[in-house]
Amino acid sequence: MNKCTIFTWSQIGLHLQTQSPGTRIRLKASQVEHPQDAGMVPGIALPIGQRTDYRIDIGREHRLAVQDFGSHYEACLERIITPSELEKALKKSPGSTVLGATALGALLGVAIGRTESAALTGALIGGLAAIAGASLAKSSNPESPHQPTEDSDRSDHRQEAVSDPGWPRDKTNP
Repeated sequence: MNKCTIFTWSQIGLHLQTQSPGTRIRLKASQVEHPQDAGMVPGIALPIGQRTDYRIDIGREHRLAVQDFGSHYEACLERIITPSELEKALKKSPGSTVLGATALGALLGVAIGRTESAALTGALIGGLAAIAGASLAKSSNPESPHQPTEDSDRSDHRQEAVSDPGWPRDKTNP
């Protein structure tokens, strides 16, 4: 009789922690326990043919993500972003944060509603949420909203010179 080893998701998570970031493992469904038996909860991810996505926090700021393709599972580690890291990202690059949140909103809209209008609604909600978050992050910044730099001072002076109706002055006509 052929004995088959059944792995647990805890074992898979420990193994992935020893691998380089981004490593994915593919396992036959018969080789590992069902994700819900390990306490994983369903999650949402970009649809690439999987039936369901599962996730579980495994500590050290990581989460084990498992995609169920029916005949096999694919697993990888995801880094958990803390609220303070999110706030720093909003302050550092609000524009890219808004774009990312808009894309995430569209993804969630498609995953939940499965229609084009659901994607547009999700994108709108994601974008508005990011704009609100960026505004809050900016308002909580104790620094002055505009601190002139040497370059901005120069550009202000150039603007004044260009907008002066008497500039450039004609030397022949005082």
